[in-house]
Amino acid sequence: MGSDSGRPDLSVLYLDTRARLVALVAELDATALATPVPACPGWSVQDVVAHEVAITEDALAGRLTGPPSDEQTAAQVARFKGRDIAAVLATWAQTAPRFAAAAAAAGAWPAVLDIGSHEHDIRGALGRPAIPRPCSIAWRSSARHSSTSSSEPALAAPARA
Repeated sequence: MGSDSGRPDLSVLYLDTRARLVALVAELDATALATPVPACPGWSVQDVVAHEVAITEDALAGRLTGPPSDEQTAAQVARFKGRDIAAVLATWAQTAPRFAAAAAAAGAWPAVLDIGSHEHDIRGALGRPAIPRPCSIAWRSSARHSSTSSSEPALAAPARA
């Protein structure tokens, strides 16, 4: 999981988390996809997935230079409203590898934290058990045992599991 520098590979962490989310939601029916996500008021499971996919599109298109605003996230969700989950996931399959590589190159750990947090949001909404070693715990463990300075951020596990 770590790179030559001893730091975790953000691209791997992002893509691994994405793969778990895809496996979780790909076969859900319309009722399950419409499940409200309490950690994201007003959003369904599919809305959270749409947000994650749209982040990759927007970042790669240069429309995002940091975390999206409330207006941007609303537009992200609206962009995918009514689309079949398979089509949404197909878009993500195209954009995720480039986004993950760009995030890793920029050291953009918030991208990994965001997808990890939303994985737990979706799992909580669906009543699915949390994975045993979420990306944020893997990162913290790796950072603690690396040769890098102690001033580097060590991410805590998301509060909700």
